[in-house]
Amino acid sequence: MTKYIPMFVLASLLLSGCQTVQDMQSQRQAREPVVTQVDSRFEVGFGYGSSQLSPSAREKIDSFIMKHEVSRNDDIVIAVALQGGKISQKRAKKVAAYFRTFGFKPQLRGSNKQEGLQAVQVNLSRYSVSVPNCPDWTDEPNSTYHNQVHSNFGCAQAANLALMIGNPRDLVRGRESSPAQASVLSNAIIQYGQPRASTTSSTGGSE
Repeated sequence: MTKYIPMFVLASLLLSGCQTVQDMQSQRQAREPVVTQVDSRFEVGFGYGSSQLSPSAREKIDSFIMKHEVSRNDDIVIAVALQGGKISQKRAKKVAAYFRTFGFKPQLRGSNKQEGLQAVQVNLSRYSVSVPNCPDWTDEPNSTYHNQVHSNFGCAQAANLALMIGNPRDLVRGRESSPAQASVLSNAIIQYGQPRASTTSSTGGSE
């Protein structure tokens, strides 16, 4: 019986070697933050024929801002009902002006919606970031026989990036560059072209 033991050991080594080659060909995906867009909406009602923002309408906007913890990174779009004529534009501008009092920058956008002309629809879009399936401790800490990185590898880096990012939308697309200030640029060019005085002072001298 003992003479078959070496053959069994050899077969086990061959099988483990094949498994190692197969694992080396497939690599685990890198851990990356995932950005998700979340949309919310509500309507601000107006009296018939009126474009004045009533106290109840202001309270509704205040409640929405506090409930959703609206920040300046969120996108606020106010729909202008094109079928409502000038009064719909005035109502939308009233709502936008009220949002601006909180430091927000809402955008006005035309809408072909025909029903509900007595109300102004407000759309809120925001981005949240998360790292799916992290942390991942499915692998044993000391088990590295499959030639793969640990299952939790990269989770800390991805999670730290998700926590540090000020606006998760920046992970989706970059911000638009603002117009450059000519005076700042010209001053830098002038200073670059001027001869620079030596900053090295002589500490010794002839006696």
